Amino acid sequence: MQGYEEANHKSISQRLACQLPEDDAVGEAYGFSYVGTSGHFHRADGKHRFGGTDTTAIAMTAILYQLLKHPHYLLRVQEEIDRAVNAGQLSYPNITYNEASRLRFFDACCKEGLRIHASIAFPLIRVVPPGGLHLEGSFLPAGTKISINLGTVQQSELAFGLDASVFRPERWLEPGNGSQDLRSGMMWFGAGKRICAGQHVSEQYCISVFGRD
Repeated sequence: MQGYEEANHKSISQRLACQLPEDDAVGEAYGFSYVGTSGHFHRADGKHRFGGTDTTAIAMTAILYQLLKHPHYLLRVQEEIDRAVNAGQLSYPNITYNEASRLRFFDACCKEGLRIHASIAFPLIRVVPPGGLHLEGSFLPAGTKISINLGTVQQSELAFGLDASVFRPERWLEPGNGSQDLRSGMMWFGAGKRICAGQHVSEQYCISVFGRD
């Protein structure tokens, strides 16, 4: 671990000191953009780094917290994984995303953890297009900035029932309450044309890591 931390610190120090070439793909991926040939850079888009690391870490923390808070659910997840391992259905310890996603109760726990605790608290702002917008009996003029709170939407009783504020993974498995139907009420990665481009990577990482460890 110490060697990894030292190497990582050296890499970051080199980027901050502008000692890497301008075609540094890793630097670009983490939000650094080099200017000209002088070696100076500016942060092009901190959201690349924030969106791909902090939000995934928050999601994993939320899932783990809920499982530890509800040990009977954690036990069910462990038993489901053990059964799959003993049946030869998982490539343990390096479980693939496709294998882990077939663990229905474990998958439901991941979805419920993401639902009950939104990874971002700031609003996802949209701008009303030309012509304005009629919404729920109100008219919003063009150019109006509107947004929603993810935590409020994902704990809506209209979408998830009277126990919407409760961590209950079974809701994703109940007959007539299909996973896809519930998912339509989720905003964990945004929605529409501006939905998070890395949503599948984040889901794969969460499921694969928890399924393995």
